[in-house]
Amino acid sequence: MTIQHLAPRRVAAMDHRGSYMGIGEVFGRLGEWAGSKGIIGPGTHMFGIYYDDPSTTPEAQLRSVACISVPDDFQPDGNVRITNTPGGKCAVVVHTGPYAGLPAVYDFIYGQWLPKSGEKESGEPPFEDYLNTPGEVPPEKLRTAVCVPLK
Repeated sequence: MTIQHLAPRRVAAMDHRGSYMGIGEVFGRLGEWAGSKGIIGPGTHMFGIYYDDPSTTPEAQLRSVACISVPDDFQPDGNVRITNTPGGKCAVVVHTGPYAGLPAVYDFIYGQWLPKSGEKESGEPPFEDYLNTPGEVPPEKLRTAVCVPLK
């Protein structure tokens, strides 16, 4: 666990509703869209923003957003909207391994670390910064930064 000050990132976003583990299909569509626009290159990052607590929100009502970083001058089309990732002070844990292991990271942050840390959530949603992708490495080598915005 580290505390970092993160700059908001300008991203193209596609909304998803339902199981967080089902957002992969939306990321697939977003990647195809971004590829067709020629915006994937060195320094491009994929992010997921997760708005609801899956322990208290029915799965069908979970809201999340698949995002890809875009240049400041990029203009969206009807397939995406432009937004920013949360920024500022964040608790950050880098998880190595399959995405199926990410719920345990959230359990640690919210169930153990946050109550003992003296830190408070900012009210902004947690987000994930995908440091590599399933197309680049096998599942056991995936690296995901889980970021929880703090006050």
